Amino acid sequence: MIKLARAIVVGVVFFTAGAGANKALAEEDWVPHLAGIGEGQEVGVVPPAGLYLFNEVDWTSTSIFYDFNKNYRYTTHIAVDVPALLWAPGVQFFGADYDAGIVQPFDYASTSGPGHPRTNLGTRGGIYDTVLIPGQLSWKLPDNVFFKTSLYVYLPDGNFEKPSVMAFPNSIGFFALEPNLNLTYAPGPWNFSAGVYYDHNFENETTHYTSADILGGDYTVMRWFGRWGLGVGGSSQTQFNNDTLDGVMVPNSKTSNYGAGPIVSYNFGAAVLQFTYNYRFSDPYIVQTSEFWTDLSLRF
Repeated sequence: MIKLARAIVVGVVFFTAGAGANKALAEEDWVPHLAGIGEGQEVGVVPPAGLYLFNEVDWTSTSIFYDFNKNYRYTTHIAVDVPALLWAPGVQFFGADYDAGIVQPFDYASTSGPGHPRTNLGTRGGIYDTVLIPGQLSWKLPDNVFFKTSLYVYLPDGNFEKPSVMAFPNSIGFFALEPNLNLTYAPGPWNFSAGVYYDHNFENETTHYTSADILGGDYTVMRWFGRWGLGVGGSSQTQFNNDTLDGVMVPNSKTSNYGAGPIVSYNFGAAVLQFTYNYRFSDPYIVQTSEFWTDLSLRF
């Protein structure tokens, strides 16, 4: 296990649900957790005592259809900057190491395509909702196994404007709670990690749209060769129910999302730089999605 623990902030932002079909018509474009953000990280670990700064940049390029009949193909480019501050005071509760943090993402989205009378193409940029991490507890178990539980709280304080079909707002615009269960096995230079989370979403008071709860996970198999780390990551997200609008079920609004790709990291000692690529697939109206992450972690 490398000295600068990696999986310190996991699942603190969002992913595009594929603004198309009934999703777009129902005015939902984001959900709280960015699928795959925990890849490459030791998700079960709380770092040594200190103050940590993280900044992750995500670039997503997605080709999508306006409806399930595969009419009107569009391209959406999304950039997300995710600065996060984490404090590990070096104290324990119930035998577990404790830390807490705060995250304030920013995002930019651009949509282009053939044009549709109900489609608002163009660009938007702004502030995403603040994410509070009131506490994470990590237990070190025998044989280099770490188990961590945590809670993320999404506050609806970002830039949110009621979107017009394909236009992306800059935040989810609703309150959400996300408990996490994370497990890491780190024998020597290896990192085998899995983090499972559950997004409980509340009603958007502007649109009266409620996204159904989501069960997801981020997974990592990785090995360090000196300062270099190489591995493979994957992620999954599933809604088991349809969303609702004004309390009425929205047909065909359940979403599923899977992805996998390579990970390359370099450990500078006081900082770790990581590059991740994911090819994402699943929803029938998403043609192709490529995601690139650059993640820099610093310890003060």
